[in-house]
Amino acid sequence: MGVGQLGDWSVAVEPWGWRGALTEVATVLSAAAESVTVSRHDYAEDDFVHAVDGAVLTAFALGTPAVRRGSAPDRLNAAMAEVGLDPRGEARRSEHRIAAAFALAARGTGVAFTPDVLEAPLLVGDLRGPAA
Repeated sequence: MGVGQLGDWSVAVEPWGWRGALTEVATVLSAAAESVTVSRHDYAEDDFVHAVDGAVLTAFALGTPAVRRGSAPDRLNAAMAEVGLDPRGEARRSEHRIAAAFALAARGTGVAFTPDVLEAPLLVGDLRGPAA
């Protein structure tokens, strides 16, 4: 995983990984902070996770945005609808859902994840989650 600074936020890029979208990892990453995860997966579900102070507020698979979990699953409904992730919609596959998830993340953070982020130097490390 690589981590870089983008405004007041740290941005983590986890190539070929999916751990950042796990509830147990999102809660640790958001301890005394806020985290937003957009996960794109080649052969499983793509996910969005918003966590604050060690608790997942809103999380959902991008293919089924109507099925949300967390302590405030409806908190992002208006913003979801604005970016094209229908919070009441049926499950569907859309080639634009990853872009919509990044747009949703940008609305909440004020930070746009653009291609130049990937061209900047990143501090590299390993994201394993909490110790068992």
